[in-house]
Amino acid sequence: MDWRALVAERHGKRTEWVPQTGVHLVYHDDLLVPASRRITEEISGAYVDFNTNELIPYSPELLAGYTTEVYQVSLAESSVAARQHALQKAKVYEQKTSLAGKRYRDFFMNSVGMVVDSYKLVLLPLWLASYRYRQQTFPVAVNGQTGTVAGHIPRKWFQRVLVTLFSN
Repeated sequence: MDWRALVAERHGKRTEWVPQTGVHLVYHDDLLVPASRRITEEISGAYVDFNTNELIPYSPELLAGYTTEVYQVSLAESSVAARQHALQKAKVYEQKTSLAGKRYRDFFMNSVGMVVDSYKLVLLPLWLASYRYRQQTFPVAVNGQTGTVAGHIPRKWFQRVLVTLFSN
């Protein structure tokens, strides 16, 4: 995909905005798009580390005895969502590499040349739940393959500061 931006070049005290362009090759293998509207941004971290190389063919016995959800997102919608996600990842990549350390504005990436060779429709084990805390409901998701848990933990301001300080 082609991209362009205006990049600041200093000439003494004067700043000149110079056009800069580039091409970004987009290749994603197994870009995951949720088929449930219940998977919010807040809990989307639960499915990002699925190893799609370990997928097995669908069999009704796999879901026997479990409450399951049917697809809520059409193939057309998921195709658009996947393209938007790939475009966003490409923009972030170019801004962090090609434009790293530079002042720029009017960044634009053209998605017209984006091609999707193929896609797979798969069922991934993801357990969805919620819990109530102080009259608020919080969603939680658990990756059925890796055990990754994603959700929101309500914290007071000083707890958020401590988490920020000691999480890295």
